[in-house]
This record gives sequence, C-alpha cells and structure tokens, in this order.
Amino acid sequence: MNYAFHIDLGKFTFEEWLGFYNDPEAAQARDGWWGPEHVAKSGPHSAIILAQISDEKRLTEHMKMVSEKTAPQGMKHTIYKMSEV
Repeated sequence: MNYAFHIDLGKFTFEEWLGFYNDPEAAQARDGWWGPEHVAKSGPHSAIILAQISDEKRLTEHMKMVSEKTAPQGMKHTIYKMSEV
C-alpha cells in the first residue's frame, strides 16, 4: 500500500530531522517493509514522505513507537493511506 506522511517536526529543522531519519539504525528499523520512498522538505519545520508499505501491522507498531519517542519534542505525524480512484 502507498502512504503519505506529513510530519510537523516540532522543535527540529528539516535538516536535523533528516539526519535522524537517515541514521543507519533508523533505516534498519524500516528495512524489509518500508520503501521505496520519497522524502521532501515541505517547510523549515515539516516534511512529507511518500512510501510503499508492505506490512501495515509493522507500520502501526513503528508509528506508535515513533510518536511516543518524539511527542516531547513537539513532533506530530499525519498519515494518509493512498487509494486509487
């Protein structure tokens, strides 16, 4: 399934967040079920990701962990499941 993610980065700049996102440990957590993807800056403190997700259960678990970890920094995720019309 294709998903779009809008991320309000809270206190982080896009460049700071991208460093966290591209960290090898973070990439490894997404390996095998997330991707291919497109990542873009949508503002100084926001990002957009378009990604193919092959395991929606793992996506749910991953996003719960990410949300709990990043909420104290003001980060918020809005997730859109894409469908064909």
